[in-house]
Amino acid sequence: MPNPNDAETEIWYASLEGPEAAAYVRGTAQLVDGQATITFPDHFLAVASEAGMTIQLTPLSADSLGLAVVQKSLAGIVVQELHGGAGT
Repeated sequence: MPNPNDAETEIWYASLEGPEAAAYVRGTAQLVDGQATITFPDHFLAVASEAGMTIQLTPLSADSLGLAVVQKSLAGIVVQELHGGAGT
């Protein structure tokens, strides 16, 4: 589709096979004192909808107490370590 934020570029997404149409973005973030704020790239925001947004998290440390998304919107997400953890 034409990029609504830059007429000289296009946004291309490939579809995964499944029972829905979806847009997704992947990335890695680092906790600071048990929390991370993650913003989304402009190309994702141009096609994303907040309704029905889901987030998948994978701790990359066996020492993690677990993770939770405590805020989510098109502005981004806030992730915190469970049980008041202060991991990095």
